[in-house]
Amino acid sequence: MNKKLLPTETGYTLTLTYDIKGHIDDFWSLLATTSGLQKWFPELSRQENSLRFLAGQSDVSLAILKEEKASAFAFDWFGATNTFIISKNDTMNCHQISFTEEIPSTFENASRDLAGWYNQNHRLMIYANTGHLPNTMALYQDSQDWINNQLRKKR
Repeated sequence: MNKKLLPTETGYTLTLTYDIKGHIDDFWSLLATTSGLQKWFPELSRQENSLRFLAGQSDVSLAILKEEKASAFAFDWFGATNTFIISKNDTMNCHQISFTEEIPSTFENASRDLAGWYNQNHRLMIYANTGHLPNTMALYQDSQDWINNQLRKKR
């Protein structure tokens, strides 16, 4: 997985790129359907034009900003914008996933959120390539360490 975290005028942009060898419709289902989402992010479900985040006392509707089947999926994430772009890599006989999170500097617990999305993408990559979905916390500490290290460098 290629990863970078860059400061912007208004916050940070996390960019993650990785290849998947599985069928693209299966990956798309993980992003855009309730049954797919709940495999890797059980607090999320798909509504008509939004994602629903339901955890404890939180019940929030998050707008889907862009949806082009098997190509692009973007949504509001509590004031950040998360985008998945899918492109075919014919030379490697796979698909490349490019995930970006544009997160404002005012975002509460930004480091935790960035680490969470890095972790979730790592899990998605493994699942798409092996059929095995690692436990949410199995990779989280490495994700948190990398994000915190990058944020320290940017200050």
